Amino acid sequence: MFPVPHGSRDAESVTTRRLLACGVVAGPLFLAALLGQALWRPGFELGVHAISLLSRGDHGWTQIATFVTTGLLVAAAGVGVRATLAGGTGTAAGWLITTMGVGLVVTGVFVVDPGIGFPPGGPPPASTLSWRGALHDVGTALALNGGVAAALLLGWRAARAGARAGAAGCLLSGVAVATLAWWSGPGVPLRVTVAASVLTVWLTAVSVVLRRQQRHGGER
Repeated sequence: MFPVPHGSRDAESVTTRRLLACGVVAGPLFLAALLGQALWRPGFELGVHAISLLSRGDHGWTQIATFVTTGLLVAAAGVGVRATLAGGTGTAAGWLITTMGVGLVVTGVFVVDPGIGFPPGGPPPASTLSWRGALHDVGTALALNGGVAAALLLGWRAARAGARAGAAGCLLSGVAVATLAWWSGPGVPLRVTVAASVLTVWLTAVSVVLRRQQRHGGER
């Protein structure tokens, strides 16, 4: 899928595979936590409420922990990508993936302002954006934009290497997330939720492929 440089020492290879394993775990963890809470938290509707609102209420710690844990896993995977695809676009994509992870951590640490209808009986929607809410939005932008840029960059790298399947997967994921996140039309909560889910699943797929390639000495 991606051209991988040869010559990594065994100890470095083991460490890199462990870092990439973090990316493998990130997607399933994020999706499982999201779907589990969508079914478990009374009053939450995926098509109506923003995923960040799960951070509020008595059980909000669950989503906060999900954002932070997933973010740390994604950031670690970015280090693994930089080590595996060292130099040029590979290094840049790795840093962008780490940026995505940092954004998720920030999103978890700084809880979103109150929204409409969730949690039931919670405070009314905020009339002005608080500093915590502003930092939450910054984290969301870092996560989505960093992930989109990384997907497009790795797609371009794969296309140059003649890996059509990898290029298509990365480019389609990047374009889909950009469309979902940047379009100003209706349904923002659901679109952002789907965009974040697509990015974490994309990273899981990339991490699986890179671990396999790294294990086999950079074969495509």
